Amino acid sequence: MKTSRMIGVLKRDGSLEQFDAGKLAGTMWRAMQAEPHACYRHARDLAAALGTYLARKYKDSVSSRVVFEATVKTFGYVGLTAAEQAFKDHQAWRYDRRNQLRVRQEDGKLTWWDKNWVKDLAIHSWHVSPQTGRTLAAHVESALLEGQRETLERHEVLDLLNQTVDAFGLADAVPVGQ
Repeated sequence: MKTSRMIGVLKRDGSLEQFDAGKLAGTMWRAMQAEPHACYRHARDLAAALGTYLARKYKDSVSSRVVFEATVKTFGYVGLTAAEQAFKDHQAWRYDRRNQLRVRQEDGKLTWWDKNWVKDLAIHSWHVSPQTGRTLAAHVESALLEGQRETLERHEVLDLLNQTVDAFGLADAVPVGQ
């Protein structure tokens, strides 16, 4: 799903990645489960249209917040109010959970959860691309957010990262170190 012109998305951690209509379609589809007659094709078409709109409206890049707001407005505009609310609720839940998570480092110090730390760890330990590191970190974060605990040990996060690498079929590479 390519737009007529590629546009970058500035992530919360300051990194820039290409707009991915497929990724947005997956996110939209999860929210659209709240709608009685939704189908994945609708999510795919809305995401592609949103990508085209953003590429035409903005010069080079947009923040992930702009993508979020545009998605909410799109749901409302096409009358998918249950999906609109589900999308907003899920984003609020993720924000709250991220602000509750702490990681106990090896020295005993508690740090706030930082997905970027896991991304960098994946890149350096497994020699994966930044995009793959971000994807792995996103899966680790999702698993942690779903859990009930607020404090995790560093080794638990590392174990989950290694399990995620294995699940993606990347475990043939031996990690350099942790």
